[in-house]
Amino acid sequence: MSTGGQDEAGKAAGDRLVAASIPALEAACVRAGFRVAVDNDMFALRRYLQACGAYDNPSFDPNEHDLSRDAFWLRAEDASGRIVASHAERIYRCRDFVQEIVETDRVWFDKGVALETSKWRSAVYHPPVPISGAVGFAGGMFVQPEHRGSGLALYLPYLSRSLCLRDHGTDWHTGLVRENIARTRVATEYYGFPRTTHLFFGTIPRTTGDFKDLHLCWMDRAESLQRLHELPRHARYPVAIDGA
Repeated sequence: MSTGGQDEAGKAAGDRLVAASIPALEAACVRAGFRVAVDNDMFALRRYLQACGAYDNPSFDPNEHDLSRDAFWLRAEDASGRIVASHAERIYRCRDFVQEIVETDRVWFDKGVALETSKWRSAVYHPPVPISGAVGFAGGMFVQPEHRGSGLALYLPYLSRSLCLRDHGTDWHTGLVRENIARTRVATEYYGFPRTTHLFFGTIPRTTGDFKDLHLCWMDRAESLQRLHELPRHARYPVAIDGA
């Protein structure tokens, strides 16, 4: 028996859920007192992060990568127009994200990291399944301290993924978090990832300090849709979505 019709119907239902989630999440930001805009100027993202004293993430640095396509960031502004939060996304197309993008260190610098690998990180752990196809990679999140607890740490990652699903047809969504975040429920309850797995032990480019564990957050399209379906029943920041 052919399941082609069922597959097409399932994809159409997922597409409708994604489409409905975007205005719903934008409205949630407005209710919280913020306006969110999609920005393709990655230099502006870097200026914001530097002005805040936040991590100057080389993954989203247009001086290190060609970010003229397959990259954007969400700019959250307060009522006065001041930027109060950011969340960025890159889209890779690859056969194995960890092998081709992370293990080669291209996730940080197009040319890789000049320092000998053993001096800054251990071997990279590979997840049990290859993360392949169109892969969203999230980062560049910084919420001004006075607006933490407003819901932006949930609204922005969810909105970013929905935009990736709608505009780039992403098959997977990923992100990197340090051990102190991986040990909490932030990555799962707020960023929306169902899991984090140990990636390597070491440092992160453009940081100093002791070696620590870095974790990979990852989920596929079906899991992303399931998270959207569950969002109206989120314990702290529920968002009503038509069809969810």
